[in-house]
Amino acid sequence: MGLWANIARALKFIPGILIMLAIAVFAKGAEDFGCSWWRGVETYLALDPVVRKWALDILHLNHVLICIIVGMLIRNTLDIPAWALPGIRTSRLFIKVGVIFLGSLYSIAELANIGTSALMIILGFVFATLLFTLWLGQKLGMDSASASVLAAGLAICGVSAVVATAPAVRARTTEVVYSIATVLSFGVIFLFTFPAIGTLLGLSPYQFGAWAGTAILN
Repeated sequence: MGLWANIARALKFIPGILIMLAIAVFAKGAEDFGCSWWRGVETYLALDPVVRKWALDILHLNHVLICIIVGMLIRNTLDIPAWALPGIRTSRLFIKVGVIFLGSLYSIAELANIGTSALMIILGFVFATLLFTLWLGQKLGMDSASASVLAAGLAICGVSAVVATAPAVRARTTEVVYSIATVLSFGVIFLFTFPAIGTLLGLSPYQFGAWAGTAILN
């Protein structure tokens, strides 16, 4: 009985996972599955010179951003059915696993080559953002707890830092919610505007990566 219950529980995740897979195939294509007939939205956007210039060359719209846009449209225009929720909630697990696999692509030697400069950039950004946000919060008359959680979220790692800092500074629930909303709002805006700005400024891949990696909130 326990075995069948576990199987039934596992099957509940399949519909939502299939929906996410369908969105991924729509954006990236099905060539990884041996189906060359669909090469993804990004490929077809490149067929038109005007669309290619604005969508790909300037905005750097890729399959990852397309998946995010489709997900946002679905979430904000349709009610996700209850039968799909268990599988869709596994998206965070897949993101974490993906980050781990992404990290496996880099060797210790490669990280050591950029370690010193990257460390200086990170430390400078963190301390400058913390001090500036706390100073600005004081100037605007914000509560110290609210300014503290917002500063942590903007300077360190977004929502996770807000949640972790809140108990230490005794922030109220409303202050935590406002801070999270601010962090996520700026994160979404930067996610779509930074590629275009980086292109217009002529930043190299390394320069853009350092800038976006420290500035885009999550």
